Amino acid sequence: MNRQALPGPARLLLLMAGCFLKESMIHKVLFTATMFFLLAVPAYAAIEPQSWQFTKQVQAQKDGFALIELDAEVLGHTRDDLADIKLSDAAGQEVPYQLLQPEFYKEETFPVQLIDNVVQENEFSSVTLDLQTGDHRHNRIQLDLESKEDYLRDVKIEGSADNRTWNLISSQKVFYVSPNYRQNDLSYPTASFRYMRVTIDSKGKNPLNIRGAKVKYVQDAGGLPLAFKGPDGPPALRETGDAAWHADSTSARAGSIIPSTLLSSRTDTRTNQTELIIDLGTKGYLINYIALQVDGGNFNRLINYYDTNDNRWRHLGQERIYHYQWPDYEASKNTLLLNYSGARFIKLVLYNQDSPPLNVENVIVWGDHQKILADLRQGSYTLWYSNSNSKAPQYDLSQFAQLVDKSQLAVLQPGHESVNANYRPKLTDNRWFLNIVTLLAALAIGLIILKNMKRKGN
Repeated sequence: MNRQALPGPARLLLLMAGCFLKESMIHKVLFTATMFFLLAVPAYAAIEPQSWQFTKQVQAQKDGFALIELDAEVLGHTRDDLADIKLSDAAGQEVPYQLLQPEFYKEETFPVQLIDNVVQENEFSSVTLDLQTGDHRHNRIQLDLESKEDYLRDVKIEGSADNRTWNLISSQKVFYVSPNYRQNDLSYPTASFRYMRVTIDSKGKNPLNIRGAKVKYVQDAGGLPLAFKGPDGPPALRETGDAAWHADSTSARAGSIIPSTLLSSRTDTRTNQTELIIDLGTKGYLINYIALQVDGGNFNRLINYYDTNDNRWRHLGQERIYHYQWPDYEASKNTLLLNYSGARFIKLVLYNQDSPPLNVENVIVWGDHQKILADLRQGSYTLWYSNSNSKAPQYDLSQFAQLVDKSQLAVLQPGHESVNANYRPKLTDNRWFLNIVTLLAALAIGLIILKNMKRKGN
């Protein structure tokens, strides 16, 4: 019997025993220790039906790559790392898959040339941006404005394919409040015009000097709306007959409303901080953003947000929400962009300072379920999950899954959850059991050594 096959602690004990035990006794101890560790240490197989607590059936309607959604039941019964998932075909053979990593936010900046930079005293300032080609999709302009004074100005955004015929894209506002609060980013429906023109109205004041600008394409899977009005989701993108306009389904999609419960809303009278705790029902959702419905206007509040599964709160970040409204002007932002795979509970802390607490009427969470990618044949598959001893699988698919275009793939919904009648939890699922057995084995070997020491002494 090969001693090197035993774990380190067993080899150490046997080495000590060898000083006092006869060769025949060593063989017996070797055999006993070997059998113990074979029984006590879990052996991992590709698919062991008795090792998985729950199953769901998945039906593939055609051959090829598909996405399988991990619903609330799967998320609720799996580990936080989602490593305890297996997929098998009708013959019971393991099927490779890849857990998709969320790509919430993608930003691309294009080189532009500033042409026709015009300043008309007391009237407007304007600049035309040439992207050199009409092949780029873009939806945001970031302005570099020079001004030493606070300002609030109307902005007109236009697009053109030939720098002669212009299409009105959007009318917005830019503002600056010293020392460092500014809004110079202009978002608009995705377009591919080569030329973009930005005109800032001066309203009889000194015109703003446009020192530079960046044109970007921002792909946000959350489709974050600036002002969220209700549970119907963000506004649809503008579509016209002009080929330079695009309905960008990716950036327009905000996922769906995740069922949630506002467990508590209380304001600490000592600190004047309002704390909101939200229960999503399970962990593991891909959270895009949280929208707060606030009764009232003209506020600007800092919010810190946290999450937890076990009452140990993890700080995720901070953001401001605001709502300004007066004659001729209204601007609001009542959403928190999270973009992460989160825990079950979320806590929001609003810092009211000396202002009255806000009346938060509702909190709505937008997001999506996690998904796995698999190359399937038409037929039935079994999704196995909940196994405390499983290791994260490593398939070749992980090396090229990012190359697969997932935008047009079918999303398969697993069936009803079934409790696996053949499930047999391994004794080593309980770490305490393995510790006790190891301790007893060590004590037994220690007693044998002590007994033989006494014999040799006699």
